[in-house]
Amino acid sequence: MTIVAIWYQDREPHESVWACSDSCISDLPTHSQSEPLPLLRHSPKIFPLQITCIEHGPVPEVAAFQHTIGLAYAGSSLFAVNLYAALTPILTNLRGSHGASVSIRNVADLAKVFLAEFGQTYGERYGELARVEIALFGYCKVERARRVFVLKPVYIQDASGNHKPDVSLEEIDFSTPEYVCLLGDHKAEIRERIATARQSLPLGLSLREYAPRNVIRAVIKEECYSGISGTVQLAHAHAGGLRQFMDLEAPDGSIVNVAPMNFKYLGFDLDKVGTVGPCWLSLPGLV
Repeated sequence: MTIVAIWYQDREPHESVWACSDSCISDLPTHSQSEPLPLLRHSPKIFPLQITCIEHGPVPEVAAFQHTIGLAYAGSSLFAVNLYAALTPILTNLRGSHGASVSIRNVADLAKVFLAEFGQTYGERYGELARVEIALFGYCKVERARRVFVLKPVYIQDASGNHKPDVSLEEIDFSTPEYVCLLGDHKAEIRERIATARQSLPLGLSLREYAPRNVIRAVIKEECYSGISGTVQLAHAHAGGLRQFMDLEAPDGSIVNVAPMNFKYLGFDLDKVGTVGPCWLSLPGLV
């Protein structure tokens, strides 16, 4: 499957929500294979989801509301990528009256409609639920607070006692200090590793706050689980929107604060990628 970690950071004054994932997409194991085989080693699992609402009125193209939140997923890329592709043109072409705004809950409710339709079609064809968990996360400008919602295909029982596919929508509770929301496989083991990594580090230290990212990076390097591999993808949602980060490592693979460094995004060496026409790559990086 994969692993995604989402957690709050309170040290920065930006209402921060961080998300980190691996980057591997795997095929389901066959009868002759006990473990899933990688299909793509460097595939995005975290996407920016832009919301733009144009004010309805005589003055054209005046934005009533603009913001960017995050979408992250573990499991079926068929469901997650199609959901992202369905949401993007709708959320970037909204219209509303003066002062209209969109909450993350509004986006989650819309996502549930699409995901339920995908799940029903899939269930009719295969007779089972797709394995996918999708998180919508970020700073909600409407509620002026951080919000994380997780959607997942489930079975529900109708009035006749029959089970039919549906989608659960859960808001994640981050009231427990240093809580980490995990999507994907091996949650118990990875949660324990994050807790262990934090135990020996003082509160407020950046290494403690970024422990989920560092644990996922270590799990990938150690090849602990066949479904978790590739490289780390890191994103930061806050009151100003969402940023995605390069992964910075020394050439020997260690994490250091001095040059030289390898600048990578989804496992691609950005120094080798070069420029985009006359423009150079300018993703932020985090050691």
